[in-house]
Amino acid sequence: YNTFEGRSWKGATFATDADALAFCEAAQVYDRNQQKAIVDLVRRLKAAGLWSKMKAIYPFVGGTASSHKWNLKDPRDTDAAFRLTFNGGITHSSTGVDPDGSTGWVKTWFVPATNATLGNVSYGCYVRENDDFSTGGSLNDMGCGIAAGNAAHMAMLIRLSNTFYGDCWNNSIGRVQNFNNDRRGFYIASRTTTSNFRCFRNGLQIGPTNTNTQSQGDLNNLTMSFSIFAFNRSGDSPVNFSKAEQAFAFIGDGLTSDEANTFNTIVDLYQKRLGRAV
Repeated sequence: YNTFEGRSWKGATFATDADALAFCEAAQVYDRNQQKAIVDLVRRLKAAGLWSKMKAIYPFVGGTASSHKWNLKDPRDTDAAFRLTFNGGITHSSTGVDPDGSTGWVKTWFVPATNATLGNVSYGCYVRENDDFSTGGSLNDMGCGIAAGNAAHMAMLIRLSNTFYGDCWNNSIGRVQNFNNDRRGFYIASRTTTSNFRCFRNGLQIGPTNTNTQSQGDLNNLTMSFSIFAFNRSGDSPVNFSKAEQAFAFIGDGLTSDEANTFNTIVDLYQKRLGRAV
């Protein structure tokens, strides 16, 4: 072990970062290349002014459930820190987290009604597999919301019959929809005002900007936990499962187009460092 700021970090003989150190200690990430990838990820996010905008970052590094559950931004083992709870059929490996498409889903403990802001939120994921529901593939890559009708959603369905759907907040007037025939890549949904909602794939905007004004009432109805690999409803009742592997996920404040592009560059480099970019 080597010391850094009075604490030990197995194998750390390179320049590091206190936040990266705390995460690697909690997740027991001792592989040198993985440690360097986390350090570089954190440093680049801070240099770009994105670190302060993040509420939860899930880098899915280490290859096991015990290492994948941690929030890089707040690596405490508590619900309040948005550490993950895995449910159902999920496979963990060095390339990420892979659900079975029928029972596997992840609870983030992030409740939009209490943890999000109406005009200032973003969320997204890095997907490694391409499939389409029309051929027996995935549905929701992440999300939560009211079951039916013109109701509150915070959700992303990346490829349904070659169509991308991003919802925030009312799924009738707060949706971005566009053709998409490839689920792979880094997807970001971002609301920067009550009347500006955009979605991005690999740093480029996908679909039009939604300028419909959203109401606080819809956000207040989202009292369930935001989920990954499914659409979570009240009472932790997930539906619309995904079977597409993810290698990164996050929740944060709203990101501008330039910030989304920079974030994509940083995450893409992180995936390349780990040998799992698509």
